[in-house]
Amino acid sequence: MANDMPKTDTISTPEVVTEALVAEPEIEKTKSDNSLAMFETDADLETRGVWFQDYASGVELLVAHGDNENYTDYLQMLLRPYLSLIQSNSKEGYRFLRKMEAKAKARFVLLGWKGLFENGVEIPYSEDKAFEFLSERKWRKIKRLVDSFSGDDTAFGPATEALGKD
Repeated sequence: MANDMPKTDTISTPEVVTEALVAEPEIEKTKSDNSLAMFETDADLETRGVWFQDYASGVELLVAHGDNENYTDYLQMLLRPYLSLIQSNSKEGYRFLRKMEAKAKARFVLLGWKGLFENGVEIPYSEDKAFEFLSERKWRKIKRLVDSFSGDDTAFGPATEALGKD
């Protein structure tokens, strides 16, 4: 007697045993003509920045890539005279490094915002205010958003402009 039931695999956990259908591959996978393109980033877009929205707050941030050349060059310039302090592994060296990173990010990574209000008044973008947000502990959620967005390589790809994300 032939078994007309579909092929199944048994998936077991300590509490549950279930059967899952195993689909037979019917369509041969096709290779993309240009799969490498999905890994590209646009250096100009990395520097100009991309608008990101934090849906929880409604705030939009104009953020450049965290590894753009302007940022890295400026940070190196700021740190070069203080390498011995930074390499000392001291608390002062660590704090100084974080302060210089915030200064460089305020100039070359966090480039603008929309919808950021305090007491009902929209806060205009300024490099000084960006430095405050990136350096003061009480604003660490903003810093984390900037760090997260600035590291999102997919947002700085050539297709971003075509999608209207900038």
